[in-house]
Amino acid sequence: MGAVAPDLPAAFGTVLARYREQKGWTQMTLAVKAGLHLNAVSNLERGKRCPNLYTVMALSRALEVPAASLIAAVEKTDPRF
Repeated sequence: MGAVAPDLPAAFGTVLARYREQKGWTQMTLAVKAGLHLNAVSNLERGKRCPNLYTVMALSRALEVPAASLIAAVEKTDPRF
């Protein structure tokens, strides 16, 4: 298994921000609903951090979308993923 593609965190961040904005939520709202710190959500959306499975699951529950939908949206951003 290779290293994480450098664009993967940025792609996830873009997808996460899009889902959050579709809900009309601030980063703080998402953080509270997902049980995460505001800095964590900010870092994820800016592509500064790649989420672990726990974080993906917490975000998907908060956003009320399947985790697979988040991952599929990331995969669609770049065929290398």
